[in-house]
Amino acid sequence: MQTEVNEAKATAFGEKLVGELSTMLFGNLVYIGEKLGLFNLLAQSDAVTSEELAEKSSYQPRYLREWLSAMTAAGWVEYDAETRRFRLPPEHASFLADANNPMYVGGAMEMIGSYGGVLPKIIECFRYGGGVGSDVL
Repeated sequence: MQTEVNEAKATAFGEKLVGELSTMLFGNLVYIGEKLGLFNLLAQSDAVTSEELAEKSSYQPRYLREWLSAMTAAGWVEYDAETRRFRLPPEHASFLADANNPMYVGGAMEMIGSYGGVLPKIIECFRYGGGVGSDVL
């Protein structure tokens, strides 16, 4: 059965699909930032280069630069091309680094990493039934 394709609808879905995939992949970077305390380090710093953040954290500058660049592309971190410095805006820091803020999402970011390990178990439930207990998260 062949159906005529609505090009505008196909284009809109393609754009949505790429956006959704980007969001899923970005979740891993958010998890890394939370686990390594990078959001907290940025919140406690003025604008920093990846090398300066490496000194503060003892993490590798290249990986920090890649992570910071991805955070910048997603709009979570700001970048000044003249100074090559990255900055976590205070409006973002309150959500990402202030555990006293009622809107802090650190706990939710912690869940991202645990879901990856649960997915194979959920696939088995699709095949054979049963369930996955909350103790696996």
